[in-house]
Amino acid sequence: MDRDIRTVDDVLRLLDGLFAPDADRWTGDAAGWWDGFYADRSRPVPFFVAKPDENLAEWVERGIVTGRRALDLGCGPGRNALYLAARGFEVDAVDLSAEAIAWGRERARTAGADVRFVHGDAFGEAGARLTGPYDLVHDSGCFHHLPPHRRISYLALVERVLAPGGHLVLTCFAAGSMGCELSDAELYRDGRLHGGLAYTPGSLRRIFAELTEVELRRMRDEPEESPYFGKAFLWAGLFRREAAVRPGGKGKDAAVPAGAAVASVREPGGDGAVRRSKCRQAAASVPSAGLRCRPLGGASTSWEEAGPRCLPRPGAGWSPWPAVSSGWVVLTSLIGRNSPRQP
Repeated sequence: MDRDIRTVDDVLRLLDGLFAPDADRWTGDAAGWWDGFYADRSRPVPFFVAKPDENLAEWVERGIVTGRRALDLGCGPGRNALYLAARGFEVDAVDLSAEAIAWGRERARTAGADVRFVHGDAFGEAGARLTGPYDLVHDSGCFHHLPPHRRISYLALVERVLAPGGHLVLTCFAAGSMGCELSDAELYRDGRLHGGLAYTPGSLRRIFAELTEVELRRMRDEPEESPYFGKAFLWAGLFRREAAVRPGGKGKDAAVPAGAAVASVREPGGDGAVRRSKCRQAAASVPSAGLRCRPLGGASTSWEEAGPRCLPRPGAGWSPWPAVSSGWVVLTSLIGRNSPRQP
């Protein structure tokens, strides 16, 4: 008798197991299937071309998507990662398939592009190597290969690594044109994803409700001679993570990660020297797993990466928030909130 479910990860793995083993396209066990898919590079697979998605190129070249760092999820042979590197981004590109990663590295060497390719499960062990914050999280064809429960893993990754003000660029199957249209419940009864899930505009808006929709449209069909890849059976979505602003804050002092809960810590004596141990004690009072405490010194109002941390309390720019004479402010990222809340 098994009674060993105690964490969300345990539940997610249990739900993974409800699908037929040969239907898996999303866990580390699916790497072999994807290796076989990418092994024959001469196959007429549309996205084997060495061209970036037309929507990604449009949004970058129009100056809508900007920044310094980008993450390419399910990068395949790296066509979009190489484009982003050529446009000046520092790119991390992750994929389950060793074959795809090897092909991407060959393309990068040929192009003289600097891309950090990461082999593994972005929602598992490889996730620890994806160190945000990223100004752009790009996904062309990963999301629609996830079963419904793994949307939780996907959203958690985006929440963790996407910088405030950063963008998610998503390309996925469009209902009515490509992909499986069974309901989420029916997928578990059937035990298969049938090549990938189709999405409607409404379903995408509900799933990514914590982000601001910038544009959601069909990808444009691109002719063979075009320098871009485009197929109209795909959605092209652009979403932005807003940088929440504290009342009374100014400039960088006003920006905190979207979805942050704030708790203040007082230290007797008023000298402001709160040790890590005290920060950890305060963190324990905030309901979040994995909170890390560390001072950021003079850079306390700029975020090194999205996610939970403890910060030295900034100056009067944050005065409308609960006042403390000295010490730290504990912040913890909470999925499902659009703006900070006072404790």
